[in-house]
Amino acid sequence: MSIRIAAFYASILLAFIAGSLGQQSSTVPGSQNKAPNGEESPAKVARADGSTITGNRYWNPYFGFSIELPKGWTIAPQQQVETMQEKNLKNLAKDDPELQEEAARSRVTSTPPLVVIENNASKEGFDRRGFELIASDISGESGPLTGEAYFKAVAQFARDKKLPVEYLGTPEKVTINGKVLWKAKLKEITNGHVQYVRQYVAILKKCAVQYMLIGPDDAGLDELEPIIQSLRFSPSPN
Repeated sequence: MSIRIAAFYASILLAFIAGSLGQQSSTVPGSQNKAPNGEESPAKVARADGSTITGNRYWNPYFGFSIELPKGWTIAPQQQVETMQEKNLKNLAKDDPELQEEAARSRVTSTPPLVVIENNASKEGFDRRGFELIASDISGESGPLTGEAYFKAVAQFARDKKLPVEYLGTPEKVTINGKVLWKAKLKEITNGHVQYVRQYVAILKKCAVQYMLIGPDDAGLDELEPIIQSLRFSPSPN
């Protein structure tokens, strides 16, 4: 099973430039707008793919899920995210024809990446925790389209290419609010900085939809697990 690996690693690398992206970013809002009755109503942010962030709730109509984002965190500007993703793809695929081919394929996704970063001025970029959402098209893959198969293929590809990523332990099946996902732990080294990732994958509409908690230590990601536990699948945002 040949996984579209470049999108996965590019997405992880996106969160490691938290300091530079956070400079010109907006924040995940709470209740900020006044309704006609004088009560506060949640601010709403519309994204290019039709997904929305209302208050701190992200809703994706294409895949049919919502997830709660941490209030006050930084939303990385989409243009900067896409520019950084393109740069990371080129760096990852440099001098490797196979990776260059995968990088070209990885541009086919059903939703633009969402990068949300801890807003803490006392922390340097690599010390900030983050959450990422990315969907990679795997419709052309052979074999069963499962989260388990996805993780196995990604881990093997990382070993074969000697990429600076190490999977920790064995992926496990988890059920979140009635939906089965697969979970893996890994660490990655970027510019001398170690980053830990808890990655959850759901196979939806022949895409690997990835929800990632990222930070400088694994224990610190325990506090971010409520993000994943807020994940709900529904045909409507309500």
